[in-house]
Amino acid sequence: MKNSGKTIKNCRKKSVNLGIGEYDCNNHCIFCADGEKRKLPFPPSQKIFKMLEKWRKKTDSVLFCGPEPTINPELINFVKKAKNLGYTEIRLNSNGRLLSYFSFAKKLIESGVNEICISFHGSNKRVHEAQTRAPGSFNQTLKSCQNLSILKANHKFRWYINFTYNKMNAADIYKFLKLMLPFKGIHAINISAIMPKGRALKYFDIVVPTYSELAKRFKMAVDRLEQSAIFKKNPKKELNIKFIGIPYCLMLGYENYIGLYNELYLSFKDSRNKKSMDFSEELDQEQIKGPQCRNCRYDNTCLGVWEEYIKRKGWKEFKPVNV
Repeated sequence: MKNSGKTIKNCRKKSVNLGIGEYDCNNHCIFCADGEKRKLPFPPSQKIFKMLEKWRKKTDSVLFCGPEPTINPELINFVKKAKNLGYTEIRLNSNGRLLSYFSFAKKLIESGVNEICISFHGSNKRVHEAQTRAPGSFNQTLKSCQNLSILKANHKFRWYINFTYNKMNAADIYKFLKLMLPFKGIHAINISAIMPKGRALKYFDIVVPTYSELAKRFKMAVDRLEQSAIFKKNPKKELNIKFIGIPYCLMLGYENYIGLYNELYLSFKDSRNKKSMDFSEELDQEQIKGPQCRNCRYDNTCLGVWEEYIKRKGWKEFKPVNV
């Protein structure tokens, strides 16, 4: 059965998503949802300006996305325009490579960006670059985190990490979290279970493990972190980590770590698409529930599982939680 999605509460305001990059990213991630799209030029600047004006009537939140928005030379001008129009949430999704240049990161924030999500997928060069397939990307992304941590001391903005959790980095999750948590000012770490879309569909057997395996390794990592020295010294400290895209039935005892897609992906309109849909509507089309889900206590909360995943791996690992 299809997932309704209507019972999922949206914790944040709707945002207009503006894809301003070209489909020739400076990373070549093996799991990229947009990876198989043909190369497109940057959208005309005047089109973005007009869209900012149009959508300001409906929202005061804008997300500049990509594939990689920082490679668009007009990004700073778009941010300034959004700020002048009165957008109070000016958000950026980035792989962080260009933010490794301190002056650029500082200029972005001072221009009006007040939320940045950095995509980072491994605790070391070998793991991260096996996925990004871009030499030098690990050091640059790590440097961007260092820069944001420094800038956070004197500027008001939120910054996050998004870790695409897949077969290639599943064993690395503890080391990755241990690397990230000491950064000052980081708002949250989002662990996103891989979506079988785009390149991830093409390389399905290489990058898509069972979700039960991802859940098992996540729980082990959290348990180790909670026993680490940093938490023994400060037992009231909380792990600000959210696991997104994992069914509740696989996370018994760890439900407080589950996050929702609508906390990470907000959507009204992409600048390249004449038609658009709310992200929850897209989930309705691509995620499903099985007959057994009706008997689960989390039926009205859980989003279900990607249909393509079920086609290839089946329902065996998903057991309803007794009401």
